[in-house]
Amino acid sequence: MLNFKAYLKTLFDFTDEEFNFFSSRLKVKEYKKGDIIYRDGDINHYSMFINKGLVRSYFLTSGGKEYTWYIHFFHKNASIKNLFVVDYPSFIFSLPGKLFFEVLEDAQLFAIDIKGLTESIEQNNNWQLFGRLISNLAYKHTYNRTLSLLTETAAERYQRLLNETPELFDLVPHYYIASFLSITPQSLSRLRKNAQRNST
Repeated sequence: MLNFKAYLKTLFDFTDEEFNFFSSRLKVKEYKKGDIIYRDGDINHYSMFINKGLVRSYFLTSGGKEYTWYIHFFHKNASIKNLFVVDYPSFIFSLPGKLFFEVLEDAQLFAIDIKGLTESIEQNNNWQLFGRLISNLAYKHTYNRTLSLLTETAAERYQRLLNETPELFDLVPHYYIASFLSITPQSLSRLRKNAQRNST
């Protein structure tokens, strides 16, 4: 719980009493490697903060091809795109989600449902600020992700990921990273070799 509390403190200030009320609405969920938390079509009843472990979110094309959306993990440099396991529109509007969430490494998550979030907001305006911040950050990262895929070259997307989340390359198989960048594993290998060559 300390990781979650410390992360929230980077967003806004709150008292121990306020946090205790909020945390009493959280559920601790444990998942094993290989578990599927949510599937395409499931309503995401919980927004979950990843305290430990690894989770991959991905979607399937109509032809059945997988594309990695994000890798979720806790790290001191991680941001909302990595920390929260949720298909946000599904959670907020109770709509069928579009993403699969697959556990890559045994994971522990802190989960809150809409009822618990609403009760926290009604109890203290600080949690209304929290909800608004999470919503804004989720939009920002989705916007940036989409814009990157539409406007940047593969080399630019690779360099951006390397600059923003270098630890990712040590956490997951590189074919997941290639999928995230929307390139083939062979293309990723060439990009890495070129980057290493240019750095020497």
